[in-house]
This record gives sequence, structure tokens and C-alpha cells, in this order.
Amino acid sequence: MSQNKENQKKRVVQKYNLNEVDDIWGSMLSDEGSDADEELYGLDDFLSGTGSSDRSLGNEQPLDAVDEQLGSDDLLSADGYPQDVLEDSVEIEATDGEFAGAEDLVDEGSSGGGIEEEQAAGETVPAVSELPEFAAQLEFIGGMRQDVAKARLFAPEKNTILLIDPETNDELIVFFEQLACLRISGLPAGISDRLGESGVQEVIETVDGANHHLLVCARQELDGFLCCLSEKEKTRYPVTLIPKARIRKRTQDRPLTDILLEKRFISRSMLQRALQEFAQLKGMTLENVIAQKARLPLATIEEALDKAKQNQMVGLQTGEILLISGLVNEEQILEALEYHERIQHLELDQFLIDKGIVNEVEVYIALAEKHNIPFLDLRQRKIPREALALLPKSMIVHQEILPLVKKDDVLLVATHAVDMRHLREAILNASACKDVRYVLSPSSQLKKIIHLLNADRR
Repeated sequence: MSQNKENQKKRVVQKYNLNEVDDIWGSMLSDEGSDADEELYGLDDFLSGTGSSDRSLGNEQPLDAVDEQLGSDDLLSADGYPQDVLEDSVEIEATDGEFAGAEDLVDEGSSGGGIEEEQAAGETVPAVSELPEFAAQLEFIGGMRQDVAKARLFAPEKNTILLIDPETNDELIVFFEQLACLRISGLPAGISDRLGESGVQEVIETVDGANHHLLVCARQELDGFLCCLSEKEKTRYPVTLIPKARIRKRTQDRPLTDILLEKRFISRSMLQRALQEFAQLKGMTLENVIAQKARLPLATIEEALDKAKQNQMVGLQTGEILLISGLVNEEQILEALEYHERIQHLELDQFLIDKGIVNEVEVYIALAEKHNIPFLDLRQRKIPREALALLPKSMIVHQEILPLVKKDDVLLVATHAVDMRHLREAILNASACKDVRYVLSPSSQLKKIIHLLNADRR
């Protein structure tokens, strides 16, 4: 690839924050790939302006090595998929935002690219006496807190903190695995003093159920820890370190609309008009909806309800009163009730998609950033045939999830839901894996793929 295209690609990656997606197994989700990968996913055309538009973002983030051969064909018999659906492989191509056919959606074998093995850091720990000392507050799992005047991080081992009694110089070693979080009075050695620049305010939920409102540093330079800064301007412990293994969920503490604006998926004036229309829609009463569906003046509906109240027609619902009055029929009432229930549960992101103000891919890119979940566009993807057998067909269909790849007893699953905690145990039990991780994919893509995989082949 030419230097010009490399620079273009770098700008695109930076614009959509694809280089900030948490790494899965070394480089599972990567914004960079070989020239062959770029040709496959149309990146060259995208960057040069001859492919999909900047708004579609159809192929901005390949899932490297997702087609790795991972298991024996014997697994497929238990999953319930017709054998002919799994025999061949073909890419899921996209045309005008839709899939180009219902041919085979699974990859029979390896694509030739494996998941990179994690490399050992191999770093030496400085002598304990050379490490800086901090005042610290240790928050243990279970909620107990301990304040210490002197402590040394990563001493005497990389997975410990050394507590020092300032009067007796007695020392106590605490393992990081005992802690829910650690607050310290300054930045650890080797950490940039510009760590907090361009940070994002987040709500971090740890495994003990506690929620921490912190500024997450844009640059993360400590292995195994999420480095954060306190919201308070003056505090004894401005730096908070949370072991990544203790984090249950991370959510950016800002509206989804701010992310859409930041990424220029929507203009401020267009968003303002959309918010006004959304507020009007959410404010519609059942009487408003019935009047609209029955093509009646709202005053007529209100007059009938007032008369019923005056006649002490108690215990009747709005729809029943209007049916008795003869103003509407049962079909209109049922249609109005269904519509009213839908708008009561309608979220802003779905409203923006339904109105065509932003497209679905853009909304899910913003959702993925807000909830710190890697985003994956499933178009032009190959699905390992072994992965499909890792979860029951009924679970895949009913929950609208898609197993993608398994490595080292960890299953990677595509979902359109930002919170999958309620399904975690069921997925682990069904797949016999030790852990599960997720990528966020557009709902319509998941539904389309699952439908094609389960359609009867003629």
C-alpha cells in the first residue's frame, strides 16, 4: 500500500477510534491487516473514495483470523444445523447495506491467519529501594478499606504492593488479586504526567457491585490495570488503579448523542430537531394515538371520556369507553394500544435509525464506544463452521447471538445487546468454555445471518 493510503487509513482509524478498541487475545480485532485483507474488505476503495461512503463504515474493522480451524467436524452433529448449510463456505457480501444472498455463510476451514500468541513482557522489576513511595488507600474485595502512609507499587513482585509502617519500618505484602481497587497519591514511576489528557468520564462497575465514577486516562501504560483520575480537584488520592480482572462493566458517562456528534454522524441542528420530535412522540397519550389512528379530533375523544366520567362509568379503560361510545372499533383500539406501547419503550437510538437520521452501523459504532465493547461489522465475514456448534441452535435463534471463534477456552460471541450479563452463565454452560467475550454488531445483520443459516435449503 502506498504511503498516501497508509496516512489516509491512519486518519480514518483515528476518526472512528478504532485503534482504542480493547485488544482481544493479542490482535483479534485489528484495524491493520495485510494488503490482501484490505483488498478483500474494500479498504483501498473506501480510503480512495471509490468504495462505500464515509457514513456507511461498512468494513472499517476486520476480525483477523476469525476463520481459524478450531475443532473437529464431529461437533456439528449436536447443533441442529442442516449438514448442507455447513458444507461449503462463502463470504457474506453486502450490497446497498443488505446481504447478497443466502448461499453458504460458514467457513469450512482455516483462512490461514491464526490469532497471535500473547508475548511475555520479560521486563525486569527495579530494586525495591528504587521504587517511589506513595500514600495509598487499599479497597479490598468485600468492601474493607485500609489507608497507609507509605507503599511501594510492584514490590517486591510485579503483582504485589508493599506496605511500610513509617514508625517501625515493618513491611507487609499484599497481592493485587486481593484488591477491588487501589487509590494512590501520585502517578507511578514511568507513567506520563500527561496521562489524563483527552480522558473520558466513565462509570466503572467492579465485580463486587461497586460503581466508580472516574476519568479514564486516554493513555494506558500499566499492564493489568485501568488507570483513572479522580473527579475531585483536591483529593488525597488523585489516581485510582482498578485491576482489569475486577472490572465487570465500563460505560462512558455521557449521552450517546455526544458520541454521534463527536464522530460527525449527525449535525447539531439535525440532532436538535430529532430530539424535539422524539420528545413529542414519547409524550403522546393513548387518547392522542387513538385520535390519530381513528382519524378523529382529539376533542371528540376527550368529550366522550368526560361524559363517561360524569356518568360514573368507573372501572373501564379508555379503549372500552370509546368502544361503548361507538367512536372507534376494536381493530382501531388494538392498533392504538400496540403503537402506544411501542413508543413508550422506544429508545432514542432506534428512533434515529427508524427516521433515517443516522444509519444502523453508525449507531452501533457509537454504542460500542459508549459501552467499551469492540464493534464488528458482520458483512463480508466468514463464520467458522466449528464455532456454530458451540451453542445450541435454539439459543442462537432466540437470543440473536452468534458464536464466532473459540480460543483457549474463551468464546467470542457477536451480539446486538450492550449488556449480556444475564446470559453469561447459560453461554458458558452450553459451550463448556471458561470465559466469554463479546463484540457488538448491528441487529439487522445478526438477524439476517441467523435467518439464512437456519433457512431450509432447497
